[in-house]
Amino acid sequence: MASVAACGGDDSGEMALPVDASGLPVAACDPSIPAFAIGAGGLPADNPMTNVRVRVEDADYLPPRNGINSWTVAVTDLDDQPIPQAQLTWVCAHMPAHNHGSNPKVVSKLDDKHYSLERQNLSMQGGWEIRFWIDPDGGSEEFKGAVGGINNTACGGPDGNSTATNTMRICVPRKDDAI
Repeated sequence: MASVAACGGDDSGEMALPVDASGLPVAACDPSIPAFAIGAGGLPADNPMTNVRVRVEDADYLPPRNGINSWTVAVTDLDDQPIPQAQLTWVCAHMPAHNHGSNPKVVSKLDDKHYSLERQNLSMQGGWEIRFWIDPDGGSEEFKGAVGGINNTACGGPDGNSTATNTMRICVPRKDDAI
């Protein structure tokens, strides 16, 4: 899906926000969103209540790009030790500015620590929340991905109504914001 960005002005001489093909504003990267980084020193999504950390270990694009992205994520305790019984029960990318999200098309457990998230659609530029539902004790059904397109229900969790256990804020930059 192609996106078009354009700038416009009004009679006051002030520039309007850039808009995409649907006429919605295209968000620049909010400076409060941490830089996207991968590997052992990468951006974590920590939950002290469950003692679970999720970190992106590898990514096909740095920074994430507008469109399809694939990542390998590590699920560990807060000391970066594997939690072999832990299960990833749901994952989604949610765009708060537009209240829509999407799920990766394929989620695969690679080993006691790593999951592959394939073909996650970050369909617009701007701020995103990558939401993870982790069962640290196991016993839940693991998420396999591909539950639908871009919509406002993709981030409902395994029961369609739950709150993520771990959330990571990222930004898909506009071309002029890219590093």
